[in-house]
Amino acid sequence: MKEKLQEYALVAEIVSALAIVLSLIFVGLQVRQGAEETAANSEAIRRQVRQAMLETVLGLLNSVKDEPEIITSMQNIPEKLQGRAFLFFTALIRTRENYWLQHKKGLIDDDTYRSYLSVFINNLKVSP
Repeated sequence: MKEKLQEYALVAEIVSALAIVLSLIFVGLQVRQGAEETAANSEAIRRQVRQAMLETVLGLLNSVKDEPEIITSMQNIPEKLQGRAFLFFTALIRTRENYWLQHKKGLIDDDTYRSYLSVFINNLKVSP
């Protein structure tokens, strides 16, 4: 009877070892699937942000193209560079606005926002 119990115990150990191995494989597959889904979601979010920024810049270009102070400051830039400079400054302003919105919603902390803002302010100080 004792030998029979030892055989059952040995079989139980083998079955439990196989169950552990199978559960580890299952967990590994789940982790991999979760990582792939996270990567796909992150890429989709990045795509949406890029599209929103593009639409924002294009909207801003249309809304400020007739403002005299922008036109006056653009006249100090060589004509062949005015289009690029206008796009750069427009993108700079919209990027700063996006940082502010992220800060307002609590997505970035105060120190990060200040560091982003300091870059914006330094770019404004540079004269063409």
